[in-house]
Amino acid sequence: MSDIRFLRFEELTPQLLYDILAMRQRVFQVEQQRYYLDTDGKDQVALHGLVEDGGNLIGYLRILPPGVTYPTAAIGRVAIEKPHRGKGIGQALMKAALEAIEDCWPQSGVTLSAQLPTIPFYERLGFKTVGESYMEAGIKHIKMTHQPH
Repeated sequence: MSDIRFLRFEELTPQLLYDILAMRQRVFQVEQQRYYLDTDGKDQVALHGLVEDGGNLIGYLRILPPGVTYPTAAIGRVAIEKPHRGKGIGQALMKAALEAIEDCWPQSGVTLSAQLPTIPFYERLGFKTVGESYMEAGIKHIKMTHQPH
């Protein structure tokens, strides 16, 4: 299995930050043909989850503390490079993120904004949909929550 680690913004090297931003552009803007400002001012307070294989970034997500986007902790920008999808990397990264949230903010719960086709992926991890779908960056999303154990 690939290595999973979590780093605060100030722990990211310039090269790693570049790799993260490039990956997010490839997945969310080029691949999905959606154009929005990805650098939203929240990366500086985020915990960045990284999956690396042989020194190459192949998976990413960010965790935002409670109170930044939602009253709970939030997970967002979940991305796996296309050649590595379908191998359980996303699920392993999400499970590690849920553990990290429990360690950092026990009993916070987690909220995320899921693209509609990803609902089954998040449901398998224990997330539940909340409310109606909405448009975000030109793609239908729905809010999903995960309660602490």
